[in-house]
Amino acid sequence: QLAGLAGGEAVRRSFDTYLQRPARHRNECWEADHCELAIEVLLPDGQVIKPWLTSFVDRYSRAVCGWAISGYPSQESVLGALRAAIITEAPFGPVGGVPAAIRWDRGKEFLAGAVGTAARALGIDARALPPYSPHLKGVIERFHESIEVLLLDELPGFTHAPERQRRPRVAAKPTLLTLDVFFALFAAF
Repeated sequence: QLAGLAGGEAVRRSFDTYLQRPARHRNECWEADHCELAIEVLLPDGQVIKPWLTSFVDRYSRAVCGWAISGYPSQESVLGALRAAIITEAPFGPVGGVPAAIRWDRGKEFLAGAVGTAARALGIDARALPPYSPHLKGVIERFHESIEVLLLDELPGFTHAPERQRRPRVAAKPTLLTLDVFFALFAAF
C-alpha cells in the first residue's frame, strides 16, 4: 500500500496521529477559551478568589490577541476579551483585527446570544467545537498551561505547588497579591 509513495517527513506526517490544523495566514482562525488561574488573589473587600482568564489566540502566529480577567466566566468577559482582540490601537494591539473564524468549546458563555450576535455583526465564522475535544483547540490549551509554568509558579498564592515545596504550616501565610497588582503583572507578562 505504501509502494510508490515518496519517503520523508511529508509521508510521516500523513500518518501522524495528531490533528493538523494548518493556518495559512494571521487572523484566519482564532481559538478562545476560559481558564481558572491557579493563584489566589485578594479583592478590595478582603475576599480571596481564584480569577478566571478568557483569552483569544491566533492559531497561525500563536499570538495572544485579547484577554480578560474576571472573578468568574461570563459573556461579558468573552465580549471584553473579543473587543481587546479586535482593536489594534494602543493600549491593545498591535496583533489582532477581525478574524475570519473563531473556534471555542461549548461553554455557555461562548454560546450566549450576545456573543453570537457580535460575531455575526463582524462577519466572523464563530463555531463551537464538538464536546470533550480540547485537542481541537490545542494552541490555546498550551497557552494556558504555559501561563502556570512561566508566570504563576513564582507568585505568592500559587495553588498548584507540590506540598513539599509549599511553606511549612507553622510559617506565616504569604501575603496574597491584590487583583489590581496581579492584573498589572499579567499584562506585563
